[in-house]
Amino acid sequence: MRIKKSKYLITFVLSVLMGLSVHTLAAEVVSDAAIPPELVAKRLKEPDDSLVISVESVLSKIEQKQKIIFVDVRNPTEFETVRIPGSINIPLYFIKSKAFLKLKPLVLVNTGYPYSQLERECKSLRNKGFNAAILTGGILSWYRKGGQLKGDLLALNSYNKISPRIFFQEKDYANQMVLDVSKEHTQISKQLIPYATHIPYFNNLNLGDLRVAAVNKADNKNFLIFNENGDHYEKIEKIMQKKGLENTFYLTGGLNAYERYLQNLVLSRKPRESRIQRIDKCRNRGDLK
Repeated sequence: MRIKKSKYLITFVLSVLMGLSVHTLAAEVVSDAAIPPELVAKRLKEPDDSLVISVESVLSKIEQKQKIIFVDVRNPTEFETVRIPGSINIPLYFIKSKAFLKLKPLVLVNTGYPYSQLERECKSLRNKGFNAAILTGGILSWYRKGGQLKGDLLALNSYNKISPRIFFQEKDYANQMVLDVSKEHTQISKQLIPYATHIPYFNNLNLGDLRVAAVNKADNKNFLIFNENGDHYEKIEKIMQKKGLENTFYLTGGLNAYERYLQNLVLSRKPRESRIQRIDKCRNRGDLK
């Protein structure tokens, strides 16, 4: 019986020591992942308005019996779930290989928020002789402005939730207003997203401040909203819709998730030798006998 108790005690002590080792290593990893200013700075980019076409313009062309090909660049699962009737599903970078698409105007469709990859590829397509344009607001805007859809409309509910990775890719565009609706404008928020406008959310948004923030909403096609943990977005969304601000998107996981993404991005850019040393260090600390 004493031997069994001793074994249990040794196992418990070893598990505590290993836990402390992992915790210490995690703290070191975070400290090693100090986020440089160039990752958080916003380099203002103006979207190329010559590349886009509004939902209203497309609907008008359809009413006039003009031939348009909708090229949906979302993944096949999303496309099969909900889509514009008559649209075709082609990965963005494969469109240029479909020469027959040069015969008619193309309208490129995605979920609504990501834009940078569409802009680059649309320019490339035009240089190769395609008559291509990007649907402003994607399939979300198409639905909100009366365009027909086929499939499960409930799937659209997830399209205004933006991952930290996608936000990082799109953060530089000038036609986007970023709103921090956390109760407190924390130092970490000021450091990681210094260009955000802080409008605290309690039981309601301060609608006076919101009106001020939205004064130039015609020039700000998108609103990206976040708080500390990425919670209570449903209540905020209702308020934004009530004010007629429909092109609103929400940062999944909030500021905390974005901080973790940036830290991981920093670590991924470290030299390979440094990452190997880090793994070896982790193994050595866990190898307690």
